[in-house]
Amino acid sequence: MEGYLNTQRFALIIDPVYFDDALKVYEECKQKERIYGVSLFNCKHRPEEIKAEENSLFTKLIIQNRFAEFAASVLLGRVICVDSVSELKNYPAAITD
Repeated sequence: MEGYLNTQRFALIIDPVYFDDALKVYEECKQKERIYGVSLFNCKHRPEEIKAEENSLFTKLIIQNRFAEFAASVLLGRVICVDSVSELKNYPAAITD
C-alpha cells in the first residue's frame, strides 16, 4: 500500500474545523523550513461521500478515525485488489500482493 500511495503517504489528515489554520501554518513553514513531500488532506465531507469499489484496497483496512476513513476512501477506494499480475490490465487502478 505504501508503494501505491507514494508521496501521499505523508499527507497530514486534518479535521476540517482546523484545516484553514493548519494550511496557514503549513504554508508559512513550508518555505522557511524547506518542507517537501508533505501535504494536507482536507477531510471536509459528508458520511455518504465515503465510497469504495468492491474488493478495493480500502475495503482491506480497519479504520477508527472518520477523517482517516474519508482520506483512505478517496485515495484507495478505486484501487482494486487482484490475485495475479495478468489481471492488473482489467482495471484503471489495481494492485497485487
